[in-house]
Amino acid sequence: MRNRIFLMVIFLVSCAGPTLLTQDGAQVRQISIEDSKQCKFIEVIVTRDRGPSSGQALSDARNDLRNIIAEKGGNAFTLLDEHKDGWVDCLLDIRCGANVEAQAYLCPSLN
Repeated sequence: MRNRIFLMVIFLVSCAGPTLLTQDGAQVRQISIEDSKQCKFIEVIVTRDRGPSSGQALSDARNDLRNIIAEKGGNAFTLLDEHKDGWVDCLLDIRCGANVEAQAYLCPSLN
């Protein structure tokens, strides 16, 4: 019975689709550090996603980032770090992962 439950969880996780941008998330823009000086800092956001490939995981993490920034009332970010698993990590974990770290801002000039 435990094996069945475990396999069902693995199946559901592996079938999860890509993270889609919300309508508000699609309005969030990446800006330069120089441009961020004209904006109100909100907070640092870190996202991690997993997918069938490191490219898909990175795309999902970027979409999560934009969606979260929009939920927090922001409309821009400066990228601090981006990392995706290498092929060895993907083989060992079965699914690939990616991280994105950014500073979220509210920029009146973008409204």
